[in-house]
Amino acid sequence: MRKLLLPLALTLAACATAPAPTPASAPCRLADATINATLWMQTAAEYKAITREVYNAAAKTLDDALADTAWTAATEQGALTAPLPPAVILDLDETVLDTSAHQTSLIREGLGYTEEHWHEYAMHDASMRIDAARDFLLIAQRRGVAVYYVTNRLQSEVEPLRASLTRLGLPLTADNLLVRGAREEWKSSDKTPRRAFVASTHRVIMLFGDDLNDFAPARGKSLAERDEIVRAHAADWGRKWYVLPNPVYGSWETTILGDSKGCDQIKRKIDTLR
Repeated sequence: MRKLLLPLALTLAACATAPAPTPASAPCRLADATINATLWMQTAAEYKAITREVYNAAAKTLDDALADTAWTAATEQGALTAPLPPAVILDLDETVLDTSAHQTSLIREGLGYTEEHWHEYAMHDASMRIDAARDFLLIAQRRGVAVYYVTNRLQSEVEPLRASLTRLGLPLTADNLLVRGAREEWKSSDKTPRRAFVASTHRVIMLFGDDLNDFAPARGKSLAERDEIVRAHAADWGRKWYVLPNPVYGSWETTILGDSKGCDQIKRKIDTLR
């Protein structure tokens, strides 16, 4: 028995005396940094409560938005000189659709995000639905409000996306899905031209998204400049603008990371903490 225990004792002693891996020598798997955030979005009742809270608040504001013919949520709208039919504009991923399965695959495979990996997911789209979003959209439809999706999915990815929207019972028409690249002027990830397109024919009463760029141009802006956009529109949040939580990815993250690559991204995030 002692002969059997001796190797174990030696192993435990070695573990006890071995130096702990330093941050520089420890293996770095970028996707692991999103485990908690992804798990929270997939399992937490609190996440479901927040999405329900956001869309419930929007539903309660519909009467005011419809009654006030000067009400507009789009900064691209400009002055309203004639009555226009009402519309809402929504981002899709992590606003109406739950695409966290894509992040799960990155975590399990130990991969960082790439456009190629995302495109593969989008071409075999298996998105789930944020239920509170559909409930709100059905209410809006019954009130005569047009629904427009402004997403940075690509034109080449539109057919599997349309199939998912149909599968999930979300409002879909021949022209309410505005993807990147569908028109020459829509090639950029900047959603301003597409919001302006909707605003040219409709009174945009509400905007929904999980990223600041879903509401106003924020690309390339600093953290302080992004904060200023939020402050400048303080009266719009929860009334005309509705943001969904997304701690996994977004322009908030790229603002912090800058041009850092690989494991330097983890260091940049740690250095940014206060």
